[in-house]
Amino acid sequence: MEILNSLVNTNHEIPKTFRELFPDKKFAVLDIETTGVNPKVDKVILIGILYFENEQLIIRQYFANSRTEEKDLLYSFADKFKEFQAYLTFNGHSFDLPFLNKR
Repeated sequence: MEILNSLVNTNHEIPKTFRELFPDKKFAVLDIETTGVNPKVDKVILIGILYFENEQLIIRQYFANSRTEEKDLLYSFADKFKEFQAYLTFNGHSFDLPFLNKR
């Protein structure tokens, strides 16, 4: 399992909309990639989060190089995700979070 971190080199401010939605909360943008849509048989192969830390924009990706690394990926992601009080996703409420919780 790999954890890839990218620090976006340009200075970004937290957009005003996010500051209004999440005042005084640490938040992340979340997306997952899976081998299919059935959490009973399919695996999580990638989890990406984007967040601000110390006024810097960070992209972190948890990548499973094989199907056997999914468990490590999920535990590593869960440890980091505990730091956030709020999150944004495109389809998280109906797919990403239920899929992660079932895995």
